[in-house]
Amino acid sequence: MSGNALTVDEHIRDSIKGFSFPLNAYAWCLVEETGTVNHLHYGLFSDPEDSVEIAQQRATDYLFSLLPEPCEVLEVGVGLGTTLKRLLQLGYKAVGITPEAAQASLARQVCTQPEAVVLSRFETFEDVSERWELILFQESSQYIDPVDLFGKCSASLKPNGEIILLDEFSLVRDESSRPSLHFIEHFTALGERFGFELLHHADLSRQAALTVDCLLRMLNQHKASLVKALKITADRIGALIAANESYKENYLKGRFGYRALKFRRTGAQTRLPRWIRPGDAAAVRSLFSTAFEKTMSQALWNWKYAEDRGQAIGVWDGDKLLAHYGGVSRRVSYFGKEVLASQSADVMTRIEARRSLTKRSPLFTAAATFLEGTVGFGGRHLLGFGFPNERARLAPERLGLYSTPVGKMFELSWDLNQLRWSRFLFRCTRLNQHHKHDLLAINHCWHLMKKTVGDLIIGVRDASWLTHRYWNHPEHCYELYSIKFRTQSLPFAVVVLRRHADESTEWMDAVSAPSRMKWLIAGMQNIRDKPISRLFAWASDPLVALLPPGSETRDLNVGIPANAWTPGPSAATMQGKWWLMGGDTDFR
Repeated sequence: MSGNALTVDEHIRDSIKGFSFPLNAYAWCLVEETGTVNHLHYGLFSDPEDSVEIAQQRATDYLFSLLPEPCEVLEVGVGLGTTLKRLLQLGYKAVGITPEAAQASLARQVCTQPEAVVLSRFETFEDVSERWELILFQESSQYIDPVDLFGKCSASLKPNGEIILLDEFSLVRDESSRPSLHFIEHFTALGERFGFELLHHADLSRQAALTVDCLLRMLNQHKASLVKALKITADRIGALIAANESYKENYLKGRFGYRALKFRRTGAQTRLPRWIRPGDAAAVRSLFSTAFEKTMSQALWNWKYAEDRGQAIGVWDGDKLLAHYGGVSRRVSYFGKEVLASQSADVMTRIEARRSLTKRSPLFTAAATFLEGTVGFGGRHLLGFGFPNERARLAPERLGLYSTPVGKMFELSWDLNQLRWSRFLFRCTRLNQHHKHDLLAINHCWHLMKKTVGDLIIGVRDASWLTHRYWNHPEHCYELYSIKFRTQSLPFAVVVLRRHADESTEWMDAVSAPSRMKWLIAGMQNIRDKPISRLFAWASDPLVALLPPGSETRDLNVGIPANAWTPGPSAATMQGKWWLMGGDTDFR
């Protein structure tokens, strides 16, 4: 351990009790185990018999071996203040930050300069632009979104400034991955995208993994003390032990690893990606107007993106938004299992930044960063999908962002005046979002659909989704109807319609068992208040075969690509499996 170990008096113990879980549990175990606590990070073991104190000191020494000569340093995640104290003693002009008041209080007691400890999150830390020559992360980077991390570092570091970090990473992304650690491949690629050169990359997994064994031993050994002193329930400690068992297994299987990385800012990159947030809505709407020659209202932006319904990456040159790649979150039934999918939306770029899509273009940077941050195994969304036409699809496909289409969209139309089906077998009733029994009817139909849709991928069509998608749309008016047999009390289907100015009616959506899709047009012929003359619908490949033959079927030249940029389900597994209609888009 570094010098001047803390005297573990009652004040120190009380401070540890104020730490957030599980840091309080780990710190308490160290106190119970050794009588001291200086570090809250992993150790580097050269021998299984090493004590945890020796291993932690070895990790700190390794970190210091990577440092440049004394300079201005920002330590992100001050821990107990031990590293910050050593930096100050060696002549570095150092500041340490932490979002935890209890840690900040304890670190101020350790440091000879208490003012060097600042209570702040890294993302919101108010520092002088391009002040720092070095930013340190010792197991704090895993708690910060990588786009935010590199963006803040880019703004805070001087030209040629450096980032040094020691942390855990996910090394593998496959079907068993869950959202957890940053994926090392994406993390280093993002650093390069932000203009950082990777100078040092060391795999310390073997030495660090034994820390998990120590934690497991201490948690089991001091379980009673944790329950009594920290008021942590036995169940919660049991869950923490199980989480560490899982970590141990992931290290053994090579799924998790511990890495030391050192980056240098080149100062050459000016077009930088960052997450679009509510304050950026006006810039997004302005770019939308330029790119598509139509307006996006604030209400429409809110409908798509507010309250975390959607996410987007923008690429900026200073205050100017050059490119935007958005995605709207959608719950889908993926071969019977409910997962999240991201539907691409508002893919656009300024005319002067458009030219061709290359791996150096702003739009590619936006798309790649978005997909790495949101889609694929271990991401928030398992799947990505969209509705690009051939012109918009070919360049992303060539660059490896999209797969070749796994499906196509067609437009079918029907002249209802010429159809003579058994329409009088059905009753069609308009639904109202404020009537509870109408919402129950929608959920009843969705339950029937979900049970019978079979080996397909289909967006969830329950009452919550239909209410947001149609009744709450800020600009378009949709009509929702239930269809039932005249001899039965419960509906077997719900349809969604949109009337157009040319007096045609668009069939936007259907909530129905596949076997009954062929009856829905006959049911819609019973709409009395606004009879339908010409009806048309967008439908994907597997759905076309379930609908009644139309008077015309037109290939829309709209392919359905899958995400190909990040590890995820293969395109082959999705070929011809997407059940999609016009209502599954964000723009109809």
